[in-house]
Formats: sequence, C-alpha cells, structure tokens
Amino acid sequence: MFKTVILWLHKWLGIITGVVVFILSLTGSIYTFQDELKLWAYPEKYFISDTTNHSKTPLPLSALLYSAQKSLEKNQKITRVDLYPSKNRTWVFRAIKTDEKAFGHWNYYRYYKRVFINPYTGQVQQVENSKTEFFQLVLQLHLNLLLGKQYGHPIVAWSTAIFVLILLSGIVLWWPKNGRARILSAVFG
Repeated sequence: MFKTVILWLHKWLGIITGVVVFILSLTGSIYTFQDELKLWAYPEKYFISDTTNHSKTPLPLSALLYSAQKSLEKNQKITRVDLYPSKNRTWVFRAIKTDEKAFGHWNYYRYYKRVFINPYTGQVQQVENSKTEFFQLVLQLHLNLLLGKQYGHPIVAWSTAIFVLILLSGIVLWWPKNGRARILSAVFG
C-alpha cells in the first residue's frame, strides 16, 4: 500500500511540476538569446537610421533624458537608461512602475515603456510598450508564469524544488535492489 501511494504521488507530482519545469526550460532557452534576437527582430529600434552623425559626440544625457521624458505621459517617469558605446546604437530610456501585490502580468506592470533615442540628434526613434513586448512576456512567463510576482514566484520555486525531489526519488524507485549491493561492494570492497 505504501509503495502504491508513493508511486501515485511520484507520478502526479512529476506530471504537474514537469509542465512548469518544461515551461521554464523553454522560456529560459528563448530568453538566453534575447539580446541577439532583439537586434535581429527590431533593427529599427536598436540601430540608428541616420549614419551621418557617427563622427559626432553624443548629446548630454540631460538633453536626451528630457527628450525621452517628453515622449511619455506626464505620470510615467524614466527610471533607467541603457547606454551603448557602439556608434550605431540607440540609447534606451525606460519608465517602469509595478504593483508587487497584483495578480497577473497585466496588473503587475502599471506601465513599462522603453524610449529608443538617437544619442547624436536626440530624435525619438520609437516608444515601445514593453508590457506587451514578446521577450518581456517570455521573461515574465519564465519568472512567474505571468501570474505576478506575489503568486507566480512561489509556484515556480515550489515546482522546481518538488521536481528535483521527484527526480531523486525516481532514481531510488527505479534503481534495482541487487544493483545497489553490487555498487556498494564495488566501492567499499
């Protein structure tokens, strides 16, 4: 009876946590290459279209910040800047506000905008609603299954821990009884 219960728990916990770990593996694999994939998929955002300014020095950061802030709504404040040394790259200004206790990805971010600016002219190339951007969705699916931080993180953490325990218990359940004795005698003589 005990072994039947253990096998039943092992099977169903393995299936449930296996689905979560599969999602984490898939999204982690995609997100690993997000930098390269974004440059390929969105060249109009990440690269400067006007190459005549490459010999100039970038405008002061305060001027670029002002230009980026003007392109957003008044309540959306820039909180982060990504600067790139490459002469052909845009600089990215981010405005993010989250609600840590919200349920779901769509409620977690109050707003998340990225402003792509030509650092030599101050021209805004594009304003992206990053809340709906593909790689942001992949990241949030990976971190918290799109359930928000308060709910998703514990589910991901517990699923991963249980999955590891299921793997270890699976080895014990699978291992032949007389195989254990052979290995022990080979190791300890």
